[in-house]
Amino acid sequence: MAESTESLEKRSLLEAASEYSRNNEANVKKQSCLKNGNVLMENSNTIYVALNKGMSLTIIGLVFCDFELVLFLASPIIGHYISRIGVKFVFISGIFVAGSSTALFGILEKGPDGIVFALMSFVCRSVEALGFSCVTIAAMTIVFNDFHEHIGRAVAILQISLSLGYIVGPVIGGCLYDLGGFGVPFYFMGCCTWFNGLLVYKLLPGSKKTPEDRPARSIFHLLKSSMVSIPMLSVITGTGGMIMFDSLYATHLSQFNLSATLVGLFYMTDSLTSVITAPLWGYISDAKDIQAPLLILGHFIFGFAFLMNGPSPLLAFIPFNLWTNGLSYALMGLGFSILTILGLKCMVKGAYELDYEKSTETYGFVSGLYHAAASLGGFCIPLAGDAIVDRYGFPIGFTAF
Repeated sequence: MAESTESLEKRSLLEAASEYSRNNEANVKKQSCLKNGNVLMENSNTIYVALNKGMSLTIIGLVFCDFELVLFLASPIIGHYISRIGVKFVFISGIFVAGSSTALFGILEKGPDGIVFALMSFVCRSVEALGFSCVTIAAMTIVFNDFHEHIGRAVAILQISLSLGYIVGPVIGGCLYDLGGFGVPFYFMGCCTWFNGLLVYKLLPGSKKTPEDRPARSIFHLLKSSMVSIPMLSVITGTGGMIMFDSLYATHLSQFNLSATLVGLFYMTDSLTSVITAPLWGYISDAKDIQAPLLILGHFIFGFAFLMNGPSPLLAFIPFNLWTNGLSYALMGLGFSILTILGLKCMVKGAYELDYEKSTETYGFVSGLYHAAASLGGFCIPLAGDAIVDRYGFPIGFTAF
């Protein structure tokens, strides 16, 4: 009996993934890695495992998007109640939840095929997103509460930590994959996260809770300030654009026939730019107290980088080669760093304008809204951007963004 169209398509996808893994083994090992302290599944080896377990590409895409969706839904809730629950408790709980779900990811390939595997993937990603949301919101709240007179520089330090994770993570993850296969990077990251939780429990001092009888204010009240709502749009654009670009960049670079090592080096460009420039933007934000001009500059640089990388028909006079491609990615990291640091600084100032005091509750509100905006951008923009690029190509897709 002839095979159905669906089974033929799935078999062709499996064969393609298998062939890609064989022909690009070094690239697979480089990208089966840790990134930003979390293990990423977006590599050909994991896609091959998922396809072999009976998952369609559509379901795989939904599993990836599920992480951002859970972040979007959970962040405002966590940000609203974190001062009443206790920042330290939320921080430590998030660390252990994220670490456990990360470690469990390593054994997914040993699970049953079909719908059970898909459900396990959704559950692991959702729980990991919930833990990650707790950790990031609590960490930002702690930093802002301790350095509320230097918010710009505090955000710059967080940005540097984020960028260093993007740089170091893939190297560690690739080595661990070489040593032990698919599950080892997940197990290692889970254990490191648990150990970090123990250190936090031992070293981090306790935090005061907001009194239960204190009049409650809604986290969404902050949206009444244009200093909060407009920078949130910048965060949505910046985060969504970076995630979309990261998902497409390897394909974009394929026309240059680069080795896996060079592709990895190009992926480090934006992070290196952020590490180098973040202290400058943090200092200028605090010392000069200028927000709007720098945000406009960040949008201009970020948008120009996309036009340059397309390359856009609007910039036909700029030659498109490997060097201009790398330069555009560095500019993208520069623009994203400005949008992140200045966006958060504006949101904090907007809260002050609404007569919110410098307190754990205020910084929890700001952190919750920031991460909700970032995850909304990470969920919506890559879906729309990938569809446009798939239909019209990189020049038109990046110009539209």
